[in-house]
Amino acid sequence: MLLEPPGWEGSPQGLPHWPYVRAVDDALTVRGIPPGSVRADATTRGRGFTTYMWLTWDMSRTRGQRGIRLHWKERLGWFYALTGINSQDVLHYTVAPFRTVFPRPEDVAEVAERLVCFRQLPDMEYRTEWDGAEDVRAAGRDFRRSVLGLAPLAPPGHHERTRGRAGHRGRGGRAADDRHAHGHLRGGDHGRAGRVRAQPRCSGGPFAPRSVADD
Repeated sequence: MLLEPPGWEGSPQGLPHWPYVRAVDDALTVRGIPPGSVRADATTRGRGFTTYMWLTWDMSRTRGQRGIRLHWKERLGWFYALTGINSQDVLHYTVAPFRTVFPRPEDVAEVAERLVCFRQLPDMEYRTEWDGAEDVRAAGRDFRRSVLGLAPLAPPGHHERTRGRAGHRGRGGRAADDRHAHGHLRGGDHGRAGRVRAQPRCSGGPFAPRSVADD
């Protein structure tokens, strides 16, 4: 379970894409493959204040000699990377098999499981959009208006209701598990005891025969 991120003006509850971050994290946890770190933030003004998230599994959490990172960008969707011993060492980076910027969290978790456990991609494309996508898009637009000093377009309370539909559990939830988002998700940052994630259920053991980007 992730802690709440710091707020932004106009929405003190958190980052505009936070409902999607939490929904994806929950789906990965249900699959038994929670990432070792989660980073959620927005780019600088020069890059349009667009939101993003990184989900990282280092080598200790995958099968084989590579780590895995999933990268989501608000305007481009999902990408994946194979990483080296240092998770910042990207060996391969390409688009993930989604045909929507906001695929369902369950579909993201399915693709992540194939990458983390077997280092292969499913032989299919995912086209179904998450049912909370439009609300998060609206929150993103209002976030950018807010940082530019403009009034939001959404009615008051709209994004808070969105967070409720996306599985918001309030600030009384469990502490973050060795995670960070917007630089403030480690358990200690909020005066709560963080804990190290348990190993994914697929860690260790041989790879499946067909894998991606072995070179």
